[in-house]
Amino acid sequence: MNNMQSKKRLLGVCRLQAKLTRRDLVHAERRAAQLEMSHAQLLAMANEMLCARDCDQSTMLAGRLEFGHRLITLSSVQKNEIAEAEKTASALRSSAHASKQREERADLNFRHARKSHHQRSLEKQPHRVAKQGVALTKAKRGFSS
Repeated sequence: MNNMQSKKRLLGVCRLQAKLTRRDLVHAERRAAQLEMSHAQLLAMANEMLCARDCDQSTMLAGRLEFGHRLITLSSVQKNEIAEAEKTASALRSSAHASKQREERADLNFRHARKSHHQRSLEKQPHRVAKQGVALTKAKRGFSS
């Protein structure tokens, strides 16, 4: 019985770890997707701003240089964040897979423990029934047990 309970507790822990890992993975993938979308929005905004036609040439050139410098800096920061988020998501995918395997092994161990416990209880049960049958037979005959 103790073996079955410990296997059941281990299964519960593995399920919780797998659930938390899957949650972290989804969060990391969502973060990477958000970073990629913000990067795409930044590039679209840059293209839109650089197409301004109502400024004089020198002001537009100065604005383009300033904005280009900031865009390059921000773009490299975003690319680094995207790469880091994808790396984290990849590590979490691996961790989620390992957690899922641990959960499956724990589930299998629990099922085996439950089955062996059930078999042991069935093996013990005929002895109890036989003893009870002898006691009932003696009681019917008038003997005390």
